[in-house]
Amino acid sequence: MSVSINKRELCREAVYHILDKDELGLSPNAREEALPEKEATAILKTLREQQYGSNLHALLELLWNTGIRIGEIRALDLRDVNQADNDLAVRHRPDEATRIKNGRAGDATNGDGERDLNLHPRVVDALSAYINLNRPETTDGFGRDPLFTTAHGRPARSTLRRWVYEATSCRWVDPELTERSCDGSCNPDSNVCAHSYYPHAVRRGAIVTHLSNGLRPDKAAERFDVSTDVIRKHYDPRSKARRKNDRADAVKDAWSDS
Repeated sequence: MSVSINKRELCREAVYHILDKDELGLSPNAREEALPEKEATAILKTLREQQYGSNLHALLELLWNTGIRIGEIRALDLRDVNQADNDLAVRHRPDEATRIKNGRAGDATNGDGERDLNLHPRVVDALSAYINLNRPETTDGFGRDPLFTTAHGRPARSTLRRWVYEATSCRWVDPELTERSCDGSCNPDSNVCAHSYYPHAVRRGAIVTHLSNGLRPDKAAERFDVSTDVIRKHYDPRSKARRKNDRADAVKDAWSDS
């Protein structure tokens, strides 16, 4: 029996189509590089002015502040947002179809992706506006109340990706802040604009921005559920000289008088 091989000859054709970006809701036209802080700030400013409390606004506020993964956003319930304390609980609930990447400590998973995250007050305000004004009142198949919803219940990951593409499209970006050009003929509701970013690009930008603004790599590793080695190798924007200076006070405090 002959086996059809994909164009890169790395796997069977059937597997290739399963992993194809288009079929997964990923667009080959979206940008993969880290979303710059200046551009994110400008996009959020426009969304706050024109789309306050919408699904696009609330989602991007949350993604930029926490850097959590799309699968983790999909797993969130209303109960996971503590508006009084500005906290967010990221939880692994595999028996109810909402797994998170690194699972829960003690499970047969890669580690412990469960964590409690501090939220900026304006993120909580945006989520509150979305919940009270624009969130469809639906539950999922397990009777849970998802944080983000569609008319049919808990959104698919591909739906959340499309929301990110639209939230970072030319509708909301200042053309002077990016080298990408768009003639305005795109329809972010059905196509991906040349300005749009992958959700992971927003996550990357969030991690880099936190580090650039002084968050220690070990604390960033805890917040973003990634190893310190990966943080230092792929995200830490500091030069070796700045890293040395940032360590200086801690090193001196550790010296004894002897």
